[in-house]
Amino acid sequence: MNNYEAAMQHAADIYADGIAALRAKDIAASVTQTGGMCLAIEGAVPNGRGYWLLTGSEGPLPWDREADLTGWGLGIYDENGDEVVAMFDQSTLGEQKSTAVDAAVRLVYAAVCDSQADR
Repeated sequence: MNNYEAAMQHAADIYADGIAALRAKDIAASVTQTGGMCLAIEGAVPNGRGYWLLTGSEGPLPWDREADLTGWGLGIYDENGDEVVAMFDQSTLGEQKSTAVDAAVRLVYAAVCDSQADR
């Protein structure tokens, strides 16, 4: 395993509980890096017309989740990745910032499954 693969496996381990919680709701998700080793959790929009990235509320997912994650943010992008279709954070749901995994799952489900499936 090279350094990149080891780093991405470490990132998957850091966010394994979030990925498992999303998958438990039948939302396919995996850890990715968006360039410069900036972390996000990604998945496809159910209608196949784009993808979503779950990040920290203030930027990429931190490598030190315990110390640096302050909340969750979500971007939905068109299928080419050229245009941001929508941006959400926990205030979209009327919630306070939280680092809890269930808060991330609610955000993805509300933004992607409920509001995007019919677009």
